[in-house]
Amino acid sequence: MRQIKIAYGEDEGLLKTTKAKRTGCVGCLFGIHLEEEPNRLQRMKVNNPELHYKLLNKLFDGKVKVLLDSFNIKYE
Repeated sequence: MRQIKIAYGEDEGLLKTTKAKRTGCVGCLFGIHLEEEPNRLQRMKVNNPELHYKLLNKLFDGKVKVLLDSFNIKYE
């Protein structure tokens, strides 16, 4: 049997998860327009602000924000 982790870390022996209802890449935006608030990006800002910043400001030269804004998807 393989040891597959379902969490991204441990805190005092407890698994910490992203609280996302999906598997796969944490930066995937597929289906985000169908999510209720707080959506995965809004939760990411709380749970992992550094990753949130990098995803929105560094990936594709910051054009992720332009895409999200064009579809009125909140990320803050």
